[in-house]
Formats: sequence, structure tokens, C-alpha cells
Amino acid sequence: MFKIKSLPAERGKGDMAWDEKGHSEISQIFISLDRDYFSCIQFQYFENGSLVLSPPYGAYDGHGPTLYTVQFNYPSEFLTRVSGKYTYDHLRSITFTTNKGTYGPYGGNNARHGLELFEFNFNMGENKQFGGFHGLYHSRALRSIGVYINPSATTQTSPGEISESKADVVKLWT
Repeated sequence: MFKIKSLPAERGKGDMAWDEKGHSEISQIFISLDRDYFSCIQFQYFENGSLVLSPPYGAYDGHGPTLYTVQFNYPSEFLTRVSGKYTYDHLRSITFTTNKGTYGPYGGNNARHGLELFEFNFNMGENKQFGGFHGLYHSRALRSIGVYINPSATTQTSPGEISESKADVVKLWT
């Protein structure tokens, strides 16, 4: 399993890291917005046959005034792509794509105070390769998000294709 860095990647004063590595069997994602930023994100996943709710990552007082629930048809539906927009200091929008459809975008497509807006795209392919989320948050908001990818050769994916996809990921971040 390898880690794709969270965006935005700069760690600010007071930021705390969060990590859901290995929690790939996602059934729901809860996203909270407060004005122009994400106040909180939380995940529900299957582990050892039971539903588990992750801690909320973001605002110290939990979910903000606007809550979105992204519900997957687990186990037949799984994440294949996470994309969105960010400024140097915060995540601004996020979209989740599965093998069955697209959810979002959630958040805004505008940068506040004239900040430059950047796009990210974590494309994990059509096989079940998502390996979990990670990122940064502080007491008021979710700051960044990244993913883990678990490349595995299947009857549909040759080792050469996995090798090429790793090279594409490296090219994307260098």
C-alpha cells in the first residue's frame, strides 16, 4: 500500500494529522461545511463484519451547520476516484467517484480573498484499490485530504499496468 500526499500539503501551526489507513470498506462519508470551508469529515466502514464509525476530523465541536451524507451501496460499490479543489490553506471542494456513480462536488468552487485555487485528482482505477484516507485538521476545520492506494494484480490488471500507474502517480507529484 502506498500513500498519496494530502492536499494542501503544507502543515500549519496547530494542525493535527489524521489517518484511516487500511479502512477501505467505506459505506458512508459524512461531510460538514461551515461557510466556505469544510468543518468536519467522518467515515463509516466495515471492519471484521461490523460497522465502525471513525472519529470526526475537523472542528473541535463536531459537524458544522451543513451536513452531507454520502452513502455507498456496500459491498458492490467502492471508491475509484477522489477529486476536488484547494487553496494553500484549506480544502475547498471534494467529489467522490465510485464504480457506480459520482457524488458531489461538495463545497465551493471559489477561493476566498483572491487566493489561487488548485485542483487534485486521486484516480485509483476501476479495481478495488482504495486503501483509506489521511490528512490534516485543526480546531476549526478540515485542512487537507489524501488517500492510500493498495495496488494488487488481479486477472484484470497485469503487474506491468500497476507499475505504469505508479509511474503516473510519481509524475503527477514531481
